[in-house]
Amino acid sequence: MKRFHYEAPASLQEASEILKNENAVLSAGGTDLLGVLKEKLLPRYPEKVVSLKGLPELRYIREEGDGLH
Repeated sequence: MKRFHYEAPASLQEASEILKNENAVLSAGGTDLLGVLKEKLLPRYPEKVVSLKGLPELRYIREEGDGLH
């Protein structure tokens, strides 16, 4: 398996800046992504994997208006 750079941004803004790299993928846990990488199911191997797991802005689910956020 090729190597990639793992990024763990501290905020959504930082994640957005990292994702400006066209060859980056998101991870929210990693187990599914590792299988996809191993089976070569992506059009190209990513240079960066960006973790969303620790972002405080994404640690909630709330009902708002007519939907969930």
